[in-house]
Amino acid sequence: MKPEPYRYIQELNFGLIGLSHPLWGRQMWVLAKMRKDHNCQITGEKIKNGAEVYRPMTNSGNRYLRISKAGMAILKGESNGKKAPQHAKK
Repeated sequence: MKPEPYRYIQELNFGLIGLSHPLWGRQMWVLAKMRKDHNCQITGEKIKNGAEVYRPMTNSGNRYLRISKAGMAILKGESNGKKAPQHAKK
């Protein structure tokens, strides 16, 4: 599975993160609990019901997509122990 081109912008507070995507634009993603199994948009891994994941706070076409905590760590640049730089707002 090819990763989606999401880009980390910044974390506003615990569990509320700004991401950017070429198709969906800038969106806020919030930490939530899964209600049914899903696949992570970044890692492609299966996420089980009951796990904590990130979901977009939107009604656009990607409202059913989910990102695992491991996937968000990759976007933030924390998977290798380094935190990604935050991008300035335009």
